Amino acid sequence: INAVIIVGMLALSVWAWWQLPSGSQVPTHFNIQGVPDRYGGKAEGLLLLPLITLGIMLINLAIPKIAPHQQNIKRSGQAYAVISVGIVAFMSIVHIVIISSALGKSVNVNAVLSIAMGLLFIVLGNYLSKIRRNYFLGVRTPWTLSSELAWHRTHRLASWLFILHGFAFVVSGLLSSRVLLSVLVVSILICSLLVLPGYSYLLWRSDANRSID
Repeated sequence: INAVIIVGMLALSVWAWWQLPSGSQVPTHFNIQGVPDRYGGKAEGLLLLPLITLGIMLINLAIPKIAPHQQNIKRSGQAYAVISVGIVAFMSIVHIVIISSALGKSVNVNAVLSIAMGLLFIVLGNYLSKIRRNYFLGVRTPWTLSSELAWHRTHRLASWLFILHGFAFVVSGLLSSRVLLSVLVVSILICSLLVLPGYSYLLWRSDANRSID
């Protein structure tokens, strides 16, 4: 599925290349208002994101073969695959938005990307709790990596937080609310830097079978 999506991204880039006049500038970044604030040439704007997405796919293919706890990643196969496809699909939507903007189409960037981000978070939230302990995917703190209890319960909380943030992102996109979008970004940072690490530490402390090496 990832390969099909990436081929589609490259095909869209080739089509857009011939639609854009020579020397055209392509948006490569949007600010919080959804307005382009950085541009690049056609090669950068049309090819960089598909190539980055291809790199993500190749890394995702390599990780199960090189990672410690390979058996845990294999046991998390369905969750790993769905999350990988979700990320690649999100990148493809960003690519479509960039090309549409470069071609002068009217696109509500904040709405489209907020809804896409919300759907991605909902997908991630539904599968986070199914991921087994590993070093590459999930909430990887020193405490989740050294305690099965901390890993399992932290990911169960993370699942709910991702799903709630996902629905909030969708609402933000539907309402085109930049205020709600800003609040969500701050909330995600607080959950990522304080709530989940702190919760995993408390669980680790309460786990009699934790690793203390």
